[in-house]
Amino acid sequence: MPDNSSMNMMRIGHFSRLSRVPIKTLRYYDELGLINSAHVDEFNGYRYYTYEQYLHLNRLTALKDGRRNSPDVICQCAMARRVVAP
Repeated sequence: MPDNSSMNMMRIGHFSRLSRVPIKTLRYYDELGLINSAHVDEFNGYRYYTYEQYLHLNRLTALKDGRRNSPDVICQCAMARRVVAP
């Protein structure tokens, strides 16, 4: 389990239900580098996500649902991550 400073994190199942994105899709997005889990527990391998990632996933979903092609979605999300990243 994440430490106390990470209590706002949610496991992948909860994140999936909240965002209505299947776990399999979240893992695929992680492989592509679109939505990386904020923390992976080294003991049990559970992936944890933050509310900020939920907002980023909503943007990705909106772009995807807008029928934009995949390279455009990936480019848009990569650009958004650069702006947000420290």
